[in-house]
Amino acid sequence: MRIHLLLCLAFVITMSVEIAHTQTAFSVTLPPDSITQTSALLQGFYISHDTILQADFDIRKNEKYDITPDLNFNQGRNYTTYTTKTAGDTVYVYCLLKYLIPNSQYCYRLRLHIKHRPTFLYAGYQQFTTLIDTTAGGFIIPINIESNGLRGFGVHTHASECIDQLLGEMDIAPFPPAGAPELRFIAPYSYLNACYGEGFYVDLRQYSSSVQIDTFKLKFQRSNNANSNIVTWGNPGNQYTGEVRLLYPLDGSIVNTDMKAQLSDTLPVDIDNFYIVAEGPTNLLSAWYSDVSRNNITLRGTFNPGGLPTEAWFEWDSTKEYRKETPHQDIGSSTNPITFISFVTDLDPNALYNYRVVTKQGADISYGIDQYFSINFITSVFNEPSIANTISLSQNYPNPFNPSTTFSFTLGNSAFVSLKVFTMLGEQIAIIVNEKLPAGTYNKIWNANGLPSGVYFYKLETQNHVETRKLIIIK
Repeated sequence: MRIHLLLCLAFVITMSVEIAHTQTAFSVTLPPDSITQTSALLQGFYISHDTILQADFDIRKNEKYDITPDLNFNQGRNYTTYTTKTAGDTVYVYCLLKYLIPNSQYCYRLRLHIKHRPTFLYAGYQQFTTLIDTTAGGFIIPINIESNGLRGFGVHTHASECIDQLLGEMDIAPFPPAGAPELRFIAPYSYLNACYGEGFYVDLRQYSSSVQIDTFKLKFQRSNNANSNIVTWGNPGNQYTGEVRLLYPLDGSIVNTDMKAQLSDTLPVDIDNFYIVAEGPTNLLSAWYSDVSRNNITLRGTFNPGGLPTEAWFEWDSTKEYRKETPHQDIGSSTNPITFISFVTDLDPNALYNYRVVTKQGADISYGIDQYFSINFITSVFNEPSIANTISLSQNYPNPFNPSTTFSFTLGNSAFVSLKVFTMLGEQIAIIVNEKLPAGTYNKIWNANGLPSGVYFYKLETQNHVETRKLIIIK
């Protein structure tokens, strides 16, 4: 078993201006330590300064920082435990991150809270992968109205009663305006209202036994379409040994549908919510990956056919649309868990992919939870110079300047590049580049008309590289 830690050491240098003199706020995100199947110790440090109010970590699950929210670890379980240690002017920050999902990637960066600033100062980010646990798994039963995106319910060994952002239970916006179709899971009981907020698109319960009974509640909004009150779902027969019923109200006095016997139902026009009561979860699907190279990966899954002839494969894509799949495999009809392997090749370097395991028994298809893998093949910030050293940012020329200057940088490989200009207080004032570029050398001219004389900073950032330099405007 090879676990690749995706480490990218980067520095973010910012300046804080005072009346009489200038001081520097300096911070670094260090590689993680003590990684297990469900926990990791995050580390970083900063140089003490009286403008720094607090330091913590901004934590994401496999996602890019510019398009996804940070994970909220303040709901439900006590996910984080912070400690600090001071050595001279250096403050070391440690965070024990718990209740993570096995076989999953995470990224994080040290975040400084600064006096009188509405935004944060960030250090570069690090990535890590939790260790493999082949017993960790779950499933999702899809359900929908008017095919308005992924909705589903199910179980997972690491789910909790409250929000599980690490499993895809993300906070969502309030209901759209009337006329737009919408379906979401809401709190089945009033004491969970604070956990559910505006609701989830995926609701998973912790798997504890094969005889447990779980209650889900869904709220929906119709469009003007004539079929807007028709709800459809995937067959839960492979995943639940007991009854799975769609009910309204919870006692089933108005709607009481056997979800195993039919895969759709027309809801009464005068209701906007319903319940699902599911009994006896079984046949959890487990997936993980190994043998990551620069363009290839091995996907592995485990499933118990339960004595029925079973096909298995993986769906994968750069989005959750899952437009690609591996060849289907006949894994037999054993009554014991079967592990199957698929190879995915010709992947893009430095890319993030979604994947999930899929099984089929007869006409019934079962889906594992959405997971991720990354092709960032960096095992150390020191032993991969072929990547880090092929990205460079030159000093702007001329410098000092008025009013125009040229930024030059070189890419050894194709990458998404961000080149931005900041004030000494860390306020962004210009975006020079913000796009994916092929390998090569680039020269970008910037006109600073309208800006006062002074010292500014410009920062080049890719997924694996961050570099900052200083420029001076003189008028």
